[in-house]
Amino acid sequence: MPIILGFLAGVGLPIQTSVNTRLRKKVGSPFNAALVSFLVGLLFPSSSLRKKQLTVRRYSASSS
Repeated sequence: MPIILGFLAGVGLPIQTSVNTRLRKKVGSPFNAALVSFLVGLLFPSSSLRKKQLTVRRYSASSS
């Protein structure tokens, strides 16, 4: 498992660098690019957790 995680991290770093570079060129500022990247990174897991939380609540309410 550690080898797989190391491989994925090694593959992910160049991809993230490429995405950040393109985003900086698109928005015109490295600070705005960092803000967009941070917000997307914040909203995606938050929405996933929210969806999971609603599913758990719905399931627990129906099983009572």
